[in-house]
Amino acid sequence: SGHEGCDIFVSAVGALPDLRSFPTRRSSDRRCNITNAAVTAIATHCPNLTSISLYGCYTITDAAATALATHRPNLTSIKLHYEHLTDAAVTTLATPCPNLTSLRLLDCSTITSAPLIALATPRPHLPSL
Repeated sequence: SGHEGCDIFVSAVGALPDLRSFPTRRSSDRRCNITNAAVTAIATHCPNLTSISLYGCYTITDAAATALATHRPNLTSIKLHYEHLTDAAVTTLATPCPNLTSLRLLDCSTITSAPLIALATPRPHLPSL
């Protein structure tokens, strides 16, 4: 299926309770194979997570954003690149994350400016949007 490594990661992520940052790296020859299940596992089992960067994770959807918002309201930095997210995902992420200081959405072509304007209006402390 192409997600075997991700399945192993989902099984092992419970052993990473002190994880504070989860970055994926750009690869010129491969796409990121992180799935919604992996993001949900990170959100559920990593209580100290404050920063997540998902670069080129083409399978990530609003379900991953919901998991992050539900389980990790302490997030301060979120970077998403090429995800298949909707406006609802941006709203879902921003609402329960009062400490959010950086939200970067790169090449997320399905997101409009409406939720970004709504997000920035009550958050003057959000220097990076």
